[in-house]
Amino acid sequence: MTIQEFQQLLYDKEVRASRIQSIITSTHLPLIELTLNIPGTEKQNPKFYLLHRYLENLVRQVFDSHSIVITQQYHEYLSSGSCALLSFCPTPLNQNISSIENFCIEVKSFMVAIEESEPLGRLFDIDVFYPDGKKLQRSSGLRRCLLCGNKALVCARSGAHPIKELSVEIERLMDESVGFQQFIEFPIAPIGTHTTQLPLLFKYIAQIAQKAMMGEVLLTPKPGLVDKNNSGSHHDMDYFTFSATTCALGNTFQKMIKAGYDADQDCRSDLMKLLPILRVIGLEGEKAMFAASQGVNTQKGLIFSIGLILGAMGVFLKDKKISPDILPTGSLFLEHDLRIITQYVREICKGMVERELTTKIENNLLRTYGEKLHANSGVQGARGEGEAGFPSAFHAYEMLNYLLTTKGTQYYQNFEKSALQTLMVVMSDIIDTNVLGRHGWNSLLDMHNKVQQYLKQGGVGNDVGMEGLKNLDTEFIIQNISPGGAADTLATALFFYYLTVPL
Repeated sequence: MTIQEFQQLLYDKEVRASRIQSIITSTHLPLIELTLNIPGTEKQNPKFYLLHRYLENLVRQVFDSHSIVITQQYHEYLSSGSCALLSFCPTPLNQNISSIENFCIEVKSFMVAIEESEPLGRLFDIDVFYPDGKKLQRSSGLRRCLLCGNKALVCARSGAHPIKELSVEIERLMDESVGFQQFIEFPIAPIGTHTTQLPLLFKYIAQIAQKAMMGEVLLTPKPGLVDKNNSGSHHDMDYFTFSATTCALGNTFQKMIKAGYDADQDCRSDLMKLLPILRVIGLEGEKAMFAASQGVNTQKGLIFSIGLILGAMGVFLKDKKISPDILPTGSLFLEHDLRIITQYVREICKGMVERELTTKIENNLLRTYGEKLHANSGVQGARGEGEAGFPSAFHAYEMLNYLLTTKGTQYYQNFEKSALQTLMVVMSDIIDTNVLGRHGWNSLLDMHNKVQQYLKQGGVGNDVGMEGLKNLDTEFIIQNISPGGAADTLATALFFYYLTVPL
C-alpha cells in the first residue's frame, strides 16, 4: 500500500465515523454498519459491490424475520469499499425487550450468526452501535484467517499471506456460494426504509424491470454482446458489471413509477410535463449505475426507455384507480394495457426529436453521441423510439410471444431459443446507434447482412443454430461490433413480456 493509499484509507475511515455519529445524533437510534473484509487495495470492483448488496439482503431478511424496522439508510462508495449504514428500532411485536441495550445485544447476536453461519461470512464485517454511539464488541473472540485458521489480526499484521493467495481464496468462496450466485442472476436490491417504503406494486414492477435487464444479459451466446460466456466486444464490462448495475437501479425504477402515479392534475393533462421529473430521477439512476460499475456506462439507454415506460405505467395505474398497496391476481397487464401505456409514452415524449435534436443542430449545440448522429445522418435514435412509443421493442415483444406460443416449432415454450431468435431478428435490420457510432454505415449494413444470412439458414431454431451464434460472436468480437441498441430493444421487449406473465 502506497502512502497516498494509506492516507486515503484513513480519511475514508474518518468520513465514515463522522457519518455514523451524525446519523446517531439525529435519530437517537441504534445503527448497523455493513462493510466487507477484503484484503489489498482493490475493493471497488463490481463483484465486491454485489457481495456487499448480498450482505445487505441477508441482514434485511434477518431483520424482517425478527420484526426489526429499518428507519433510515445511507450508502456510500469510498475507495475503502462499499458501506451501508442502517438505523433500526424494534416494532410492537418485540417490545417485550427489557431495554434498548438488551435489544442491541440481541441484534448483535443475529449479526454474528450471519458472519459465522454464512459460507461467505468471513468476508462480512457487521458492526452494531448503541444509540450513544458506542460500538458493541464481539463476544466470540477474534475472527480466523481465511487461509490458515489462525487469528486473522495476527496474520494481517505480520503479512503472513500474499494478497494474491487471499484473493484466489475469496474468488473461490464467491464462486462456490450457491446463495451469492443466485443473487447475481437476479440481483434485486434492498430498497426503501420503513418510513419511506414504497408500495408493494411499485417494488414488484421495479423488480420485473430488473429481471428483464438480467434476462437479456443471461441469454448466451449473443454476438458481440456481454453474456455468461464472455464480455463480447467490450473490454471494460462483463456479466458481473451488468449484474451490479442492475442491482443498483432498483430504487430508480420504483421512483419512476411513483412519479407517474403521483403526477398532479396539471401534469396529467399535459404529460410532457412529466418528462423533466423522470429525467431528474434518471440522472440519479445514472449516478447509481456509475457507482456500481466504477464509471462504466452499461445501461444508460435502458434507464431512458424503461424509465419512460415506468412513468407512463404509473399514470395508467392511477387512471385505472389500481391500489399500489396490493398485488393483483393473475397478470399485471394485458397486451391492450401495454398499448395504452405506450400511447402515454408518446404523449410524454411529444416533440422530443424537434426540441432535443433538430434545434441543437440549428444552434450548433451538439454534444452527445445521438445528437451528432442525427446531425450527420438524420438518425433519431432512442429519442425517436421514445416519441413513437418504443415500437421496435413492442414488435419484439409480440414476436417473442408468438414464438413462445406457436405449437409444433422448436421455439414453443422454449424461452431461451425464442428470446435469442427475437434478438437476431431485431439485429438484422435495426439502426443500431451503438454500431453506427463506433464504425459507420458500412459496418452496420455488413452486420445486417451477416445476421440476415444466419436467419435464412434457419436461425436459432435450426439444429446448428447455437453453433452459428458462437461463430457470429467470434466474428463480431474480432471486428469490435457490439449491437447494444438491439440488446436494449430486447431487454425492453422482455420487460413488456414479463409484465403480462401471471404472477
